[in-house]
Amino acid sequence: MSLLLATAVLICTLAAWAQEQPSLEELIQRAEQGDADAQLALGGMYLNGLGVQQDDEAAFRWIRLSAGQGDAGAQHALGGMYLNGLGVQQDDEAAFWWIRLSAGQGDAGAQYNLGVMYANGGGVPRDDAEAVRLFRLSAKQGYAEAQNNLGVMYRAGIGVPRDNTEAVRLYRLAAEQGHAQAQTNLSRMYHDGQGVAQDDTKALQWLRLAAEQGLSYAQYNLGVVYHDGLGVAQDDAEAVRWFRLSAEQGDAEAQNNLGAMYRNGQGVPQDDAEAVRLYRLAAEQGDAEAQNNLGVMYANGQGVPQDDAEAARWYRLAAEQGNAEAKQNHSVLQENSQGVLPDFASGAFFIGALFLTWLVSRGLLALTKNWIGGLLRLASVHAASLALVSLVGGMGMADGGPFVAKQALSTYFLPQIVWLAIDSWRLQKRERRETY
Repeated sequence: MSLLLATAVLICTLAAWAQEQPSLEELIQRAEQGDADAQLALGGMYLNGLGVQQDDEAAFRWIRLSAGQGDAGAQHALGGMYLNGLGVQQDDEAAFWWIRLSAGQGDAGAQYNLGVMYANGGGVPRDDAEAVRLFRLSAKQGYAEAQNNLGVMYRAGIGVPRDNTEAVRLYRLAAEQGHAQAQTNLSRMYHDGQGVAQDDTKALQWLRLAAEQGLSYAQYNLGVVYHDGLGVAQDDAEAVRWFRLSAEQGDAEAQNNLGAMYRNGQGVPQDDAEAVRLYRLAAEQGDAEAQNNLGVMYANGQGVPQDDAEAARWYRLAAEQGNAEAKQNHSVLQENSQGVLPDFASGAFFIGALFLTWLVSRGLLALTKNWIGGLLRLASVHAASLALVSLVGGMGMADGGPFVAKQALSTYFLPQIVWLAIDSWRLQKRERRETY
């Protein structure tokens, strides 16, 4: 549940003054003479930059003068400014005090906002019963936000006994005023048959109204309806249209679903790179399904260079959220990666390990000239190798899981075996020369 900002509180006041169409000079003159309505209107103009340069501090000053004269709308607006730190230092206590004064005078918006503060425990101890009382007072005045929130309280049984029928009644009151969230909530009630007879046609009707108003969650759900053919003819192109509208607003589920459409070429040309881009947007928001899908793309090298470590990282993030498919994918990736040397084993990484082995062995060669010395050198080489393995293996654990450490271990055992064979051959040859 969210609070209305001070700018929204002042819309009605500014609209009323617009009908009178006074000049700015006349409005300032009235405000300076102590007209509370003019002070509030002038404050609203400064707050929104309408006809004057936008100035939060000037807005606060004029609205504070109006609120001090007892204007309920100004008190509500001033509370919003304290709450959001507009033109004044943010102060929850002052916000609560002014909003409560306005609500006590019957301001429906203030009653709603005060109810939200009690419902969320914002600036006051949480009190669901008080939130319900305030929402009800506001809802009786026809305030759509309060009607919707009171419906949510009845549906969930928060502060009141659970009552789906009453929830539907309240949702409908708000939905008929064009409240998009209430339209979505009413659609869900029709879809599930809660508090009303199940009716997919009406569910779709209300959902579409909300989606056409730009509510991202409704757009996402409408995309699902067309993708799955729920009460409508299945239509991938229409699903893509609604998923895209929602995804552009940052909805993670829509981004993931649109990514899947691109990956599979449903309703759009197949495009792995675009699928990866969309999966990443959703995955970075914490969407577990998108994280798993992004891991799959890295594991298969689709739309990105193949990278097991990166695949494992995304699988692990999704698995930590309980995604069963990601857990399975991570397990399979580990099994397939065990005992396989990484690509760099034949390159600079392997050469560096071999060089380190040679340095350690060479340093001890002058001290030992027999098989016991060879074993001692091997032990020393092994210890040095393990020191590097611990470093690389630790990096593997952080980035991709324990199988990376096992790969690193294999990489370091190989130069030890190679050097042991070479060193043993050289030592035997040298001993034969010394014998003769």
